Amino acid sequence: MQDYGIPFLFGILAMIFIILYFKQQIRALLTVLMRGFLCLALIWSVNQVLFYFGYSLEVGIGPISFLTCILLGFPGVCLLYGVLLI
Repeated sequence: MQDYGIPFLFGILAMIFIILYFKQQIRALLTVLMRGFLCLALIWSVNQVLFYFGYSLEVGIGPISFLTCILLGFPGVCLLYGVLLI
């Protein structure tokens, strides 16, 4: 009868390392998506405040603004409003 203890132990360790690697990747993905949605919420809030005070400066909420928010964060929101001022 063969002893499978050592290969089994290495297999368990490999699975643990793989799970930890993907856990970090999923955490990074969730962080990026959360930053994007928070920036979109900021854009919506600023649009509401500007509308309340009678300004017609409004950034649209769509895939391009979402991508800008994901890549740049808060400076991306400032960039979107700055582009409208030009």
